[in-house]
Amino acid sequence: NATLSSAGLEKLCFAAFEVQSEAVVGTFNADRARAVVAESVQLVLAELHSLAQRYDGVVTAAEGPALLAVFPSAEAGLACVLAAHVRALQLPCTHELQKAAPWVTPNFIDDSLTWRGLQIRAGVHVGRPERIERGSDGQAATQYLGAEVSRALAVAAHARFGETL
Repeated sequence: NATLSSAGLEKLCFAAFEVQSEAVVGTFNADRARAVVAESVQLVLAELHSLAQRYDGVVTAAEGPALLAVFPSAEAGLACVLAAHVRALQLPCTHELQKAAPWVTPNFIDDSLTWRGLQIRAGVHVGRPERIERGSDGQAATQYLGAEVSRALAVAAHARFGETL
């Protein structure tokens, strides 16, 4: 990877996301419930990738239920975070999820199912990266490194699920 200096770079908005589901407690088929929840978490992560692109951002790192995205402005980053919170709550609830997860409740207003167990926490920080590593083969993702990126991750770690700091 070629390493470029960030001298002269504009400030960027770093947003760290983590998707978390409630613990499965008292479920007859706990293993299946965990599997269904894991599938749902993957759906939300895919939505986060799509939302980042919609707000002119790019996901630069992803591991487990977490990812880091970079945006050209704080406005774009915060708009993406807000949309991500709303989208996670709108995740459709399948019949299998209803059977597997005890916290799924019927919504009698529109006959749908509401799953209250999936939330996102996010940390947003604006700053200049210390350096940027770009993939040399065009396949590897660009990595933004430095204290400013670490701050976004630390801020996210202090948020509760359902919050953005």
